[in-house]
Amino acid sequence: MPDDRLVVTGAGMRTPVGTNAPGTCGALRAGISRLAAWPHFGFAGEPLNVGAVAAGRKDAPWVEKAVPMVSPAIHEALWQAGLYAYTWHRRRVGLFFSTPSPTRPGVLPERLANFRAYVGDLWAELAGNDLVHYVEQAHVGGALALAHASLAVAKGDLDAAVVAGFESYLDSVYLDELLGDGRLLTADRSSGIIPGEAAAALVLETAETARRRQAPALATIVALALEQEPTGWTPMRPSQADALARALQGALAADPGPAAYHRIIVDHTGERWRAREWALVEPRALGSLPDGWDLWHPVESIGDVAAAFVPLAVGWASQAFARRYAGPGGILVGAMNDTGERAIVALMPP
Repeated sequence: MPDDRLVVTGAGMRTPVGTNAPGTCGALRAGISRLAAWPHFGFAGEPLNVGAVAAGRKDAPWVEKAVPMVSPAIHEALWQAGLYAYTWHRRRVGLFFSTPSPTRPGVLPERLANFRAYVGDLWAELAGNDLVHYVEQAHVGGALALAHASLAVAKGDLDAAVVAGFESYLDSVYLDELLGDGRLLTADRSSGIIPGEAAAALVLETAETARRRQAPALATIVALALEQEPTGWTPMRPSQADALARALQGALAADPGPAAYHRIIVDHTGERWRAREWALVEPRALGSLPDGWDLWHPVESIGDVAAAFVPLAVGWASQAFARRYAGPGGILVGAMNDTGERAIVALMPP
C-alpha cells in the first residue's frame, strides 16, 4: 500500500544567526546569540536589544522586508527537497504562508497589496501557479498553515506544499505600541518580548511521493493538535493551562506515544506568562515523557519570531534528526498565542 505519512523533505531559513538552515540550526544548538542594540529605537536612554536579520538593519513594516527574506528560505527548502526547475512545473505545489497581522501599525493598504503582488510573482515564477494561502495568526499561524498544507497534500489536492513563515518586529511604529502596552523587555522590565525577525520554509509531501522522487525524508509529521482557551482569555488572567494540556494530550495520544519524545521546542518570547503556563502543564500532560527530557527555545539567540516560529522549529527538528544530534526519539513543537490559541506538532525521525 502507498505510504501516506506526511514528511518534511526540505527546510530553509534566514535568521539573525544564519543565512541558511544548517547554519541557523548549528548556531541555535551551540547557544550562539545575535541579540544586539537596535539603533532605531530605545527607551529612557537605553537601547533595545533585538534579533535582526536585515543587513541594513532596516526600520520598516514587516511587509517591506518579508519577500527579500523569505525568498532565499523558500529556494533553499526547494533545493534540498530536490524540486528543481525541470520537474517543478509538472507538479501541483501550493504555498502556505504564515505572516504577521495585516492590521499591525505601520502596515498601509498599498504596502500590503504590493507585498502580496510580489509573493504572487515569486510563486508564479517558482511553481507556475497562484496557489498561495495566507495565515495571519501570530505564533500559532505556522501550525495552522501546516495543518492546511497537510490536509491538501493528504487529500491529493497537491503533490507537495511549501509551508513558510516570516516575522519582523523591527519597526519603530510597532515597537512604540508594544512599549506603550508594557510588553517589551526593557532595562526597567524583567519580563517582556525580545523582538526578533526571521524567515523559514518547509517542503511537505507524502512519504510515497518522496520515495518515488528519491527525495530523502528529514522528519515525519506524526500529529498536529490545535486547541483554544475560553473566549476573552488574556495573559493577564490566571491560566490553568487547560488548552495547552488538551493539545499535548491530543498529540501524544497518537503512536508512538509520550515515551518516544525526548525534547520540546517552545516559543518563549521573554514574557513570563508563557514560561508559567509550561510549568503548569508539565505535571498534567508531560509526566509520561522520559526522564530528563530537554526544553529548547530559540528566543535567547534570535528573539521572538512569532509567525515564523513553527516553520523554523519544525525545520530545526528536521535538521536535528538529519544530523543526528537530536538523540533518540521524537520532538514536540509547542506554540501559543496571547489570544488563547494553542498548537502542538509531534515529529519523529523518518
